[in-house]
Amino acid sequence: RPSRTSGAAWAMKATGGGAIITIASILGQVGFATAGAHAAARHAGVSLTQEAAWEHAADGVRVNAVGPGLIANQRAAQRLVKPDEVAELVAWLASGSSSFLTGCYLPMDVPHPAKVPTVMYPDHIDSPMASSRRTD
Repeated sequence: RPSRTSGAAWAMKATGGGAIITIASILGQVGFATAGAHAAARHAGVSLTQEAAWEHAADGVRVNAVGPGLIANQRAAQRLVKPDEVAELVAWLASGSSSFLTGCYLPMDVPHPAKVPTVMYPDHIDSPMASSRRTD
């Protein structure tokens, strides 16, 4: 069964390829208390992005996902992702400079120890979480 990106992919195939960028959410990578259904839907969106990347790679169509976390606004006091930073990443993904990427999910969030999967920071890499996970 063709993916939801098939219409755009067919048009891009006819012109020699292109880039499809889906906007997911940081919840496409991590869970969050009280947001189980939303996180599951975002995980599914990331999976569909990866499936579409496989489906259309031979046609020169790249498919990637961006996963913004909290977006800065006038009320935000801490360092958050700014809307123009999301736009810059999307523009880069659409450009030829990222022609080596397809099927990638690119999270845009400040790591929060309670939400970041352990696999992101193996013990052999310096990270804020490495010392808190050691059991030796």
